[in-house]
Amino acid sequence: GQLTQIINSQQMPDLGFLLLDRKDLNFKLINLEPNYFELSKSYRLKKCYLCNDYTQNERPALCLLCGTVMCSFTCSGSKQATMGNLNAHAQKMHGGSSVYLNLINGDSYLVSTPFSCPGPLLYMDKIGRGVEMKADWNLFLLDEVAFFNLREAFIERKIPQKVFYSRLKAESAWLDDTL
Repeated sequence: GQLTQIINSQQMPDLGFLLLDRKDLNFKLINLEPNYFELSKSYRLKKCYLCNDYTQNERPALCLLCGTVMCSFTCSGSKQATMGNLNAHAQKMHGGSSVYLNLINGDSYLVSTPFSCPGPLLYMDKIGRGVEMKADWNLFLLDEVAFFNLREAFIERKIPQKVFYSRLKAESAWLDDTL
């Protein structure tokens, strides 16, 4: 219909995901390294795609949908003053929802513009602790089940639902518009 014509004519390219049916969607998150040390080697020295510098706030984030590295909060290269880099990237590139991994401590963030919340722990040691700065990062392994569930949540378009539920549970906003 008319929506398809508008999207195909590139007047609204960010809305192409609306035309996808789940059964036709061959979606996967980027491949993550099996341990946090290898992940760190792969991404920590990448510069923010916005400011072309190493992250200014020492919180580089990796978009798990496209592999883009950026400063977690607004940086000098940001053109969107009303929201942080992660929200702006999710809105511009992924239809408003995305999942990010903090490359310093392994935390994940779920974003449904303009809201955000903590995501599942993706890297942990044998007793379930998250990444610790002074520990041997080879001991922190990717939780394949959590990663699979995160992928499924995105395919099922449940990231906004998860963000909203998390906000209800916490009864407070969590870094909204700042990531």
